[in-house]
Amino acid sequence: MSKKSSEKDDCNAVSEKKLNREKGAIKGTLSRIETFTSEKTVSKDTNITELQVKLKKLEQLQTQLDKISEEYCEIETSEKFETIQQDIEQINERIEETEVGLKILLSSLKVNENTNTVLNDNGKAKIRLPEIPLPEFSGKIAEFANFKNQFTNLISNNDQLNDSQKLYYLRASLKGDAKLLESSSDNLQSLFKALSDRYENQRQLIDSHVLEIINCDKIHSESAKELRALMDCVNKNIRALKVLKYEQNKLSDAMLINIILQKIDRESRKQFELSLKTAEIPTFDILMKFLEKRSSLLDSINRIPNSKMINRNTAVSNRAKTLVVNNKKEILKLVYCVKIITHFSDALSFKICLSRTERISLEITNCV
Repeated sequence: MSKKSSEKDDCNAVSEKKLNREKGAIKGTLSRIETFTSEKTVSKDTNITELQVKLKKLEQLQTQLDKISEEYCEIETSEKFETIQQDIEQINERIEETEVGLKILLSSLKVNENTNTVLNDNGKAKIRLPEIPLPEFSGKIAEFANFKNQFTNLISNNDQLNDSQKLYYLRASLKGDAKLLESSSDNLQSLFKALSDRYENQRQLIDSHVLEIINCDKIHSESAKELRALMDCVNKNIRALKVLKYEQNKLSDAMLINIILQKIDRESRKQFELSLKTAEIPTFDILMKFLEKRSSLLDSINRIPNSKMINRNTAVSNRAKTLVVNNKKEILKLVYCVKIITHFSDALSFKICLSRTERISLEITNCV
């Protein structure tokens, strides 16, 4: 009996050590979650998913603690059982307090995200605007200057983002050939410099904008939509050239006017020439105002229904075949005739068909 008793004591000792280690591990994990909760506040850096993960971990700790408590009851321990129970009870209380703290934090964060207004620096409410999408750059030289300005204002100058986040957003903004670009170092400054070295070539930029103006689509017929597309193409590239410090002058205006007049339709050019009162060269602004007015006029004309088409449709509908049938017997013959008429495509064949149906009285008017 003494030998069995000794073996049982050894087994209890091993089990007790194992349970004590597990209880210690629970305390360690709980302490880390408590520290996380006490240091966390509702801010833009607070992540809802992170809070939910911590709550899930607390649930697991509670399950493990309940299991350990049951296993302590099944063995004889070296400590007093009441002492162990008090320790477990304290851990339970800490878990509950931490859970409450995390849930309060999570609730506050959700309310903060769902609200329709936010406060500015002066504490006044302002309307919450939609998020601005990241600017994108696919490797077109003409688009780099605009991309650089937008990205710098939205991301690079944002003090709430660290360098790693800014680098992530820059890589996410690059598409196509630009995405394949590699830099000497894995940081924001190095990648931005590599982009600038490759795509911020002023000579190529100027060539690109000038060629876009020269290669604008030619308009072959009167079209308000195409006139506006031409104006947008010209204005966009002139604006880009001005950003590069290339301003308009009398010589550039004369060249632009000549290029645009070669692009517009014949009737629009005729109307522009008629609008000029003198033999002097018009300014670029005069031409653009004329094209804007001309496109508005074409829009107005296109909205007016075409009276000729309406009259034509009415005439076609009135060109009907009038059939006069005298009695029921002739109606039956008419049905037979209609079956035959499908084989003929003109009025003459139709008349021949009718002559073969025992002189049905029919009148044919306005047949094609």
